[in-house]
Formats: sequence, C-alpha cells, structure tokens
Amino acid sequence: STTCANLAMAMAMDGKKVIIVDADLRRPSQHHLFKVDASPGLTDILIGAHTIDEVMRPTSVANVFIIPAGSPP
Repeated sequence: STTCANLAMAMAMDGKKVIIVDADLRRPSQHHLFKVDASPGLTDILIGAHTIDEVMRPTSVANVFIIPAGSPP
C-alpha cells in the first residue's frame, strides 16, 4: 500500500493525474494513508449505490485522487 501511494505521488509530481483504487476489501488501508473517509467507495460503485464521480476524492497531494474500498461487502 505504501509503495502504491509513493508511486502515485511520484507520478503526480511529474505532472500526471493519478487515481488510486483501493481494491483490498479485506484490509483496506489507502484511506488511512491519505486521511479520507472509507465510505462510500469501490464496493458502493459495484452494487450501483454510487457513481465513480461520487466516490472519487481529492487528496492533500495535487493531482492524486483516491477511490477507497468502501462499505464492507
């Protein structure tokens, strides 16, 4: 998880826009690293309760966005 976050930040510093999708439904951690709410997220998109635009959140790092894992399945 930290490797993914560091890679995303490095890419963002290079001017690219990055979306991190936390697909670890057993032990999600990206929302902790970026200090965003865990829900709604990926699971809520998959069941049709929310859209991608509703769950994608900006982070404190410019050009880095996160889709957290969401509500426990």
